[in-house]
Amino acid sequence: MISIRKTATEMERLEELERAAVECYALAIGSSGQHAVEVDGEQTARLREQLLALEHELRGATTVKQLRRVQTAFDDDLRQYAGQAQELIRRLRRDAEAAAAAVEVFAGDVATNGSSHEKELKRELQSHSEVAASDDIAAIRSGIHAAVGGITASFERMRANNQLAIAQLKDEIRVLHQEVQAVKRARAAGDGEQYDRASIADRIDDLLRRDASFSVLLVVVRNLRAVETSCSKSLVDGALSSLQTRFHRAAQDAAVVGRWAKEQFVAIFNEESTKSVMARSGEVAQNLSRAYILNENGEPRMLTLQVAAGVLNHPARTEAARFYPKLEQLAGTLAL
Repeated sequence: MISIRKTATEMERLEELERAAVECYALAIGSSGQHAVEVDGEQTARLREQLLALEHELRGATTVKQLRRVQTAFDDDLRQYAGQAQELIRRLRRDAEAAAAAVEVFAGDVATNGSSHEKELKRELQSHSEVAASDDIAAIRSGIHAAVGGITASFERMRANNQLAIAQLKDEIRVLHQEVQAVKRARAAGDGEQYDRASIADRIDDLLRRDASFSVLLVVVRNLRAVETSCSKSLVDGALSSLQTRFHRAAQDAAVVGRWAKEQFVAIFNEESTKSVMARSGEVAQNLSRAYILNENGEPRMLTLQVAAGVLNHPARTEAARFYPKLEQLAGTLAL
């Protein structure tokens, strides 16, 4: 009896230790999001949403496989955020260096022009002083006219040079402003409805031209329209962004992964991976259908996407013209 009681006590202690470890790990994930260095507000908000979802997933984990999946996702999210933050910092540093160089050129032009004009003015004043010491009225009158003309010409050149320098500075600022706006538009497009259809189609066309064997894993969000009518755009965009992140993880060995249409995502697998794609499609659909925990106005929100997945195999020596109609047919079937 003593031995059994001791064993039971030890098991309870180990279970308590396991619960504490999971709880501490979940709190650590949450703290990583709360205290993330904010370089870009949108990127930081997206990271916090992803980490909040991982925290909820960890608290509900019941198997070792789920715990390892949380760890992999946690590492991927942090690595992706660090890469994005470093790229933004490098871009800001380049912009700051360009602006500093423009100001330096402007200051150099002003200093050079000022020094040159100062010498000319001193020369004219010296000539004017020499004329003033003369007793010849005609020479004095001629000298005054020459000095006035020289000073006026120097003033006009100084004003023209300064206007040119100011125009150059304005042009540098304009170009820098355009670059900043372009970055903002690209980032906004990346967070919204920016699809990869063109680049994916190019890859598929290349495979078709080479008569290669490949498979396409197609994922369709079946309830997207219903979700859009009941949730805010920012919430829906956040869920789709998280879905795409999960899809990238699930299909990390694919040749290409991207968004094919508003509610469709695809992954292209080469010939070596074709046999296992069909078996993985069900697991992928189940993984992508799990609830998404997002942050909206400081409050956690749960959103569920109904996801269906299917596979289109294209063996070698198959008519290329039939591929896209089959892909559209598969998309229609999955959407029903």
